[in-house]
Amino acid sequence: MAGRFGVTPVSGALIGGVAPESLGAKAGLREKDIIIEINTHPVHGADDLQRMLSDVTSGNRLSITFLRGTERRQAVLLV
Repeated sequence: MAGRFGVTPVSGALIGGVAPESLGAKAGLREKDIIIEINTHPVHGADDLQRMLSDVTSGNRLSITFLRGTERRQAVLLV
């Protein structure tokens, strides 16, 4: 999928789109960002990301490390 969006493949989960008003949008995530860590744990792909997010309970903080182009960024959300 990374090649389709014109980004270099790396370990992580490529964001194909972000719904308006979603937690991802509130965190500042955008299409083509690549999530590489959740709460300091490496994300190895989309399945890994789904598993990690399913373990998050309401009221917890979620630290997301992601790449936007070559820039490493971080966002913290209250779920």
